[in-house]
Amino acid sequence: MDEMKALEDVLVEGLDDWVPIDQLLWAAGEYPAGRTRQERLVELLRYALSSGLVEVGELMEAGFAAWTGDVDEQVRRVTAGLDRLDWAPQLGSSVWLSNTAKGDEVARRRSG
Repeated sequence: MDEMKALEDVLVEGLDDWVPIDQLLWAAGEYPAGRTRQERLVELLRYALSSGLVEVGELMEAGFAAWTGDVDEQVRRVTAGLDRLDWAPQLGSSVWLSNTAKGDEVARRRSG
């Protein structure tokens, strides 16, 4: 399934470090499946969050700080931030992804 491959690629990157939202946006554009890049990002992000594969948050001085709220609230927050950037974030974004233990497990199976 293309969408899972796109997400797995991002999860593999997340094994070593936090991943900027740019990477998920890029992955969403690689596997459009007849939808816009924005629609695909929302689908992938919603799936990753609801499946417990990633946390969304920001980088603070002390490290990664996960956002609170339900999946819908977090997705709205991400899309609002991307809207402000015309969906063209640059490295150093304010939105980052952190794999959960479950996300790391999926990534290790994919990369192994």
